[in-house]
Amino acid sequence: MTTNGAQADIANTVGLTALGSAAFRAVESKAPDALITDEFAERFVYASGVEHLIAIIENPTAKAHWPAFSSMAGVRTKSYDDFFLNAIAAGARQAVILASGLDARPYRLDWPADMTVYEIDLTEVFAFKKKVYEDTGAVPKVQWSDVATDLTGDWATDLIAAGFDPTIATAWSAEGLVPYLPTDAQNRLFEKIDELSAAGSHFAVGVTSPTIDMQKFLAASQEHTKDITGESDGPSMAEMIFLENEQIDAVGWLNAHGWNASAIDAADLMNKYGRELAMSEQDVQSFRDLLCVTAIKSPGTPPSMGTLDWEAVYRGDSPINGDQQPPWNIGRPQQAIIDLETGGEITGTVLDSACGVGATALWFARQGYRTVGIDIATSAIATATADAAAQQISDHVRFETADLRTLTCHDGEFDTIIDNASFNSFPREGRSAYLASLARAAAPGARLFILCFSQEEFDREFTGRMFDALTDAEIHDTVAEHWTIDSITESYIEIAQQGIPPHAASMMKSFATGDNGLLRLPARLLAAHLPA
Repeated sequence: MTTNGAQADIANTVGLTALGSAAFRAVESKAPDALITDEFAERFVYASGVEHLIAIIENPTAKAHWPAFSSMAGVRTKSYDDFFLNAIAAGARQAVILASGLDARPYRLDWPADMTVYEIDLTEVFAFKKKVYEDTGAVPKVQWSDVATDLTGDWATDLIAAGFDPTIATAWSAEGLVPYLPTDAQNRLFEKIDELSAAGSHFAVGVTSPTIDMQKFLAASQEHTKDITGESDGPSMAEMIFLENEQIDAVGWLNAHGWNASAIDAADLMNKYGRELAMSEQDVQSFRDLLCVTAIKSPGTPPSMGTLDWEAVYRGDSPINGDQQPPWNIGRPQQAIIDLETGGEITGTVLDSACGVGATALWFARQGYRTVGIDIATSAIATATADAAAQQISDHVRFETADLRTLTCHDGEFDTIIDNASFNSFPREGRSAYLASLARAAAPGARLFILCFSQEEFDREFTGRMFDALTDAEIHDTVAEHWTIDSITESYIEIAQQGIPPHAASMMKSFATGDNGLLRLPARLLAAHLPA
């Protein structure tokens, strides 16, 4: 292989990993079921002259694992594309792409006219990209600024000098950067992003699990590393990653600093976008060590979802329910919700709000409704998505991970919204935001049904140890801030006896048990609507 100028720079720096990613994106872009279209990925690889990466494009099935990595490249790129589009819909008007590499989003995504995109990377990376853009006559689709600087140094000063405004909500991405930084630089990066982020800013970052065994991960990734480095004299992945350093707990850090953050691993991300993991168990585990973290910065300290770790609850390793599934997982909707459907109360597109493992959404999909299930727990959403595929109803239902208090990208979508006994899991200070979010997602004339506990039916000791119930009047007034109340009637919530927290088991003995063996706890069914 012969290279010169910008080619040599891109092929003998960390830019080689960016070229490898571009090669797999190029393959994905040509797939019949491609998730992305990135015409620049192939141009970058051919312009580099790196023959072993060109070979991936020209013979994408030459190695058994290449199709899986091409698919993963498509999924990861699509997820970050969606991140930016969601942030824009929520009001972000600046984007900062850290360690942009051969990202071509300023040239291939459709951005608002008042948007500015800043890319940060090394001088040689921009020199290579710009030459390819110029040679092909490409024109950016947005006001775009390249900021050539070192992300281990004072990059923030350079970014502000380029015109960045820290008072405007910003969409930040760090797709493949953090594992290559030493621990102190990882922390400084997060601190600086937090400092520069106005309320309503969004952040998407690729990290490794805080508990990763990096030596094992690199050993499992050795073949893929060779695909990227080939026979070149460039640095190996092991040389670029700081093995001795502790990896940052991105979700924990962000949640502790006023962001609402959650993570999904690469394997679950593949499932979310409908891609099979056709690879060895060792490779699947490697994918589970790769996390995509997304976060939104709150105006102040974000409201807490109580003391529960929802991921642990649905994984079955929470101190609340141990290795049992939570008691509200009964495999179907609550009977009160089923009765609404048989009575003709459900119409149009349905939202299963705080859907958990999706039993209600799946049931409505089987009845023929177009249904969306949303929950904050990625582990629950992964289960729901897999069940939809197994039941062959994925064309009627989809599942998403999101905080329902800050829901975006669904404005005016739903004709019926079901809260299947989830209302009480929100703290009082978060319920108004939750109900306002549901109202934004509702179509004109939409109906809302909330099945919830009422303080009228329980003593304070019980609700204080189990959930935060409201009186009937409080339920009415809280919902009426955003919806028109139609009725509040007596009902019941069924729960399984397994998975009940030990401290509450004795309190449950006074409640009736149905013929199906489920406990019946007294509840309220609220019906409300929006003006048509």
